[in-house]
Amino acid sequence: MRNFLISLLFIIGMQSCSLKTVAGLQEKVQSAEIKNPYFQDSKDYVYKAKLNIYGHYAGGLLVLKKLGVSHYRYVFVSEFGSKMFDFERKQNNFKTHFVLEEFNRPMFISLLQKDLHLLTMEKLKANKIYQTGKQLYYRRQEKKQSFFYVMDTKRQQLKQVLRTSKTKEKVIFDFEEVRNQVPYRFHIQHKDVKLRIDLNYVKS
Repeated sequence: MRNFLISLLFIIGMQSCSLKTVAGLQEKVQSAEIKNPYFQDSKDYVYKAKLNIYGHYAGGLLVLKKLGVSHYRYVFVSEFGSKMFDFERKQNNFKTHFVLEEFNRPMFISLLQKDLHLLTMEKLKANKIYQTGKQLYYRRQEKKQSFFYVMDTKRQQLKQVLRTSKTKEKVIFDFEEVRNQVPYRFHIQHKDVKLRIDLNYVKS
């Protein structure tokens, strides 16, 4: 009886530690290079943005611009025209040109930079591929975290991007409306902190 209970607890523990993102999905044994179809030209992508940070709201415009290979500029301007943050990324290195004092918190800045990096990551090598219905999940595992690119095979469209730990989803990028490879409406939802960013396309 004791051995049975130990075995049962072990099984429950293993299930609770498994990543729900791939639960029930069929794994395909192959690797592939994933290319992000969004923000890959040199246009200025302008979005009306709303940040919800622990119940506090900030609205304005987010401008994304590709300057070169793995080289981007990200500028967020308030509704009144004042700059709130200005970052530049080249490869994996971020340079902070400006951050408004009330946003200048190391944890918040780190989260923003990780989100912007993942949003505009040009390509990655998938270690595993999972399939369910008309969706393919391309997974890149890196030490204690994984990145997923979820593709709608019918529309040939990137539907979601996820960053996870070994056991749970940390951030979800949900592309709700896409036209001609331009995300018109999408949001970024953090699961372990109260941070959500809603973006609506204005122009490029």
